[in-house]
Amino acid sequence: LLQESKLQGGAISDLAWTSDGRTLVAVSSDGFLRCFSSELLELTTLIRLPSEDLHKLVLSENDRAAIILDKKSGRLYRVLAD
Repeated sequence: LLQESKLQGGAISDLAWTSDGRTLVAVSSDGFLRCFSSELLELTTLIRLPSEDLHKLVLSENDRAAIILDKKSGRLYRVLAD
């Protein structure tokens, strides 16, 4: 599922599955949050965050938000689902 070609530019910092198991969410050292469909086996979302030092990823209980920790600054970023 996680092919190197889809993660060009940065190592994976953290991963989380949505509660229904349909989506794998990843943050990487290139500053991107990526969502992969486990059904389609493809990248479905690509979001550029304002940091390349992303460290920890946590999904909200309802999977509608991702909280990401910037390791260097200590800032938390919140990304909301559409």
